Amino acid sequence: MNELILNVLAFVSENEREKIRDRQKQGIALARAKGKYKGRVKCMTAKTFLAQYERVKNGVSVAQVCRDLEICKQTYYNYVKMYVKKKYLFKVIFCIAFFYFK
Repeated sequence: MNELILNVLAFVSENEREKIRDRQKQGIALARAKGKYKGRVKCMTAKTFLAQYERVKNGVSVAQVCRDLEICKQTYYNYVKMYVKKKYLFKVIFCIAFFYFK
């Protein structure tokens, strides 16, 4: 008997949670359509990052660059990781296109 009640309560709570998620998705879609929901603003533009990346390559410490930008080191390294990945991806695509259209 107790197991039956627990199963019913679990079903009701899962169903309610699913409805909440659906309403949330609908609200976000509506807000995006109105231009109100844009997500989190990036703390750096690509141009700013590349300038600071060059500074680090020229000998300025990462800590100093982070203090200047008022960001933490992990944020800087996340941008570096994205930059390296995109740079590598561009090289791979270029090589594939070069050999394909040869």
